[in-house]
Amino acid sequence: IITRMDQNGGNVTSWTVGGNLEGITGTSAYNVATLNNLYVVDENTSSLKEFSPWNGAYTGKTWSLGSVVPTDVPNNNGIEGIAFVPNGMHPYNTQTTGGVFYVSSQSTGKVYVVNVNLTTSGSAPTLLATITPNLITTGSNDIADLYYSTATNKLFVLYDTNNVVHEMRPNGLFISEYYVPSVGVTGEEAITTIPTCSATNTSIVLGYDDSGTTHHFYRFSNYPQPCADTTPPVISSVVSTPSGTAVTVAWTTNETSDSTLEFGIGNYTLTTG
Repeated sequence: IITRMDQNGGNVTSWTVGGNLEGITGTSAYNVATLNNLYVVDENTSSLKEFSPWNGAYTGKTWSLGSVVPTDVPNNNGIEGIAFVPNGMHPYNTQTTGGVFYVSSQSTGKVYVVNVNLTTSGSAPTLLATITPNLITTGSNDIADLYYSTATNKLFVLYDTNNVVHEMRPNGLFISEYYVPSVGVTGEEAITTIPTCSATNTSIVLGYDDSGTTHHFYRFSNYPQPCADTTPPVISSVVSTPSGTAVTVAWTTNETSDSTLEFGIGNYTLTTG
């Protein structure tokens, strides 16, 4: 079942589509007016499926992830989460689909960065990287879900058995780790945040399967939210100093930043240095 609801839990719409669904994501900000297609992962088939909110059904496009994401489906340790990270927010090459998918495996406790050609159904996905989260809390690597926030440029990794939320950058760099509040039920299965930048705190929403009997979402306030810096630095005082066959180029920025220099001669192909 795929369900859409307002932030307050109202205006619920549900679609029964079949499959053992373990994660859902979009490739752009979801808009109820345009109803962008969404992408879900099916644990039983280790596949990615395209879903249309317009029709309340799968579009027919599907991609097998089994060749790039190790799983143990017979023991119910398959894919347990998916998140889409747009180009410019991840450290990998620009992709024609607008970004890359991060897919987690309950079997290995790792996150796999995958490029999928969403234009062609059944096309083979490409594995770009494998990330092992630097989990601080000792215990199980039982990943339950993934979520990515463009507002904070954070990837949230939810652990069921350990009852923690692990935060990291798309390159795997550790940020923070928090224990999940106790609500008297078990089985964390879903996570999302409600970005409110430029505020320093926001709400986090966790979904529970309550041991498979009932299903609830719990919303918690005052979750730390350092918003992503999307304002580029100001460059000034650019100076080039030739010396024989070399040249030194120096400049100043108004904040700490990474820099790239592209150079060449005449009608050239740019070289990055």
